[in-house]
Amino acid sequence: DELFDMFIYKNERLKLKMKEAFVEKAVAINDISDEHITISQMEEAFEKGFKKGLNIELKPLELTEVQLAEVEELTEKYRSDEWMFRK
Repeated sequence: DELFDMFIYKNERLKLKMKEAFVEKAVAINDISDEHITISQMEEAFEKGFKKGLNIELKPLELTEVQLAEVEELTEKYRSDEWMFRK
């Protein structure tokens, strides 16, 4: 439900229809695995997969203070009710 609450739908019927279509196509990794997989394990698997599949080396991204301030500004903008419920 949290995923679908993030989006704006014309009506509840459409929201339900989109949710049902998603459920038919998506699966949670822990629903198909015999063991519980943590977020850390997933992050590591994605990192290894990108490195191997794309033959690249990944480097940690360090943002400057200016970039961090911009991220915060954009977060506030797009989190606002004014943005979320605009027409």
